[in-house]
Parts: sequence; structure tokens; C-alpha cells
Amino acid sequence: MRKLVVFDLDGTLVDTTRLSKESFFSVVGNYGVDVEKIWPIYNKTNGLPFWERISTVMPDLVSKVDEILADMIDLHIKNVKKLVTAYPDIIETLEKIDIKKAILTSRVGESAFQIIKEILNHSFDYILTPEMTKLHKPNPEPLLELCARFKIAPSEAIFIGDTRYDIECGKRAGVATGAVTWGYYKKKDLKKYKPDYIIEKPSEILNIIEA
Repeated sequence: MRKLVVFDLDGTLVDTTRLSKESFFSVVGNYGVDVEKIWPIYNKTNGLPFWERISTVMPDLVSKVDEILADMIDLHIKNVKKLVTAYPDIIETLEKIDIKKAILTSRVGESAFQIIKEILNHSFDYILTPEMTKLHKPNPEPLLELCARFKIAPSEAIFIGDTRYDIECGKRAGVATGAVTWGYYKKKDLKKYKPDYIIEKPSEILNIIEA
């Protein structure tokens, strides 16, 4: 049986698609960017920290990244309750898990903590956001830090997410990986990255933890 389950946030526990898209269009559109053209490319970088997504997709805006992020967080705070939902059966599943639970997310702290509080309303043993570590997913550092914090071996943990970066992070850390099919990646695409488990409904998480 596992001793720690680590969850990604966006695309795994909560659906933030509308929040992310509306904020992106509203803010980035003010910088002369063709948001209709760029959005599909930007959306494929789900799972990476915001500043890395900007530098990858819109390098000309790197010098403005802090300004853009601040404006987007303002919109997130105003619209979380309206535009974010927990995936069906996620909250019920979380309540049934009786081992340590942590979140490892690429969403910046202020926005992440608000979503966890207002949408999930669930107590996690630890929440790790990208500002809290020097390196982030898919680098294994943050996941290994969580294992060290709980004084467990990587082999005693499982990381559950919805993107290639979650799977790569887990594999590089020596942690078992579970990929959910209700997030940003389709099942056939997730299989390319060879997670230890493909999860098609939240209730399956309970059985995987006990494996």
C-alpha cells in the first residue's frame, strides 16, 4: 500500500479550462498577440509553469511575464467560483483516501490556494506550487522534495496527473505514475508516455493506492 498520493491540480482535480482561456484572451490580447492563433499552441503546454509557457510560446513577451501574470491572477481571483469546477466524484474520492495527500501544481500559489479552498474545500497535507522550488515539473526535484518531507521512499508514493509532464516527473523521481483520462490529454496520447496506471474514473484511484 502507498504511503503518499500526490495530485496535480488543473486537469486532474479541477477543470480550469474556461478560467484559463478567458483570462488568456482578456490579458494577452492586450499585448498585440493574435490570441485565436496562439491559444491552441499555448494550450499544449499545459502542465508547465506560466513563465515557462510564455517563454516557449511567446518569447517576445518574456520581459512582460510578471505583469501579464499579475493581471491574469487578478482575473482568476474574480472568476474562480464562476469558471472552475471539480471533476465529478473527485471530492468524494479525496474524502475516502486515508493516507497522506499532497498537491504538486504548476499553477502559481495565490490562484492555486484559492481554487483548493473554494472549489475543493479539502484539506491536503501539503501543497507545492512552482514558486516554492528552484526546478519544477517535469524535473523530479519537487516530487522528491515531497517524499523527503514525509520521510518516505519514492517507491512508496504515487503521482497522479493528466499531462506528459506529470508522467515524466514521476518516472524521473522513481515514483509510480497514474494518468487520468478526463484532463487535457486523451487516453491514446497518455499511453505514449507509459504511465504505470491509466485512470478512467476517480474511484479507480482508491484501488491503485492499495496496490
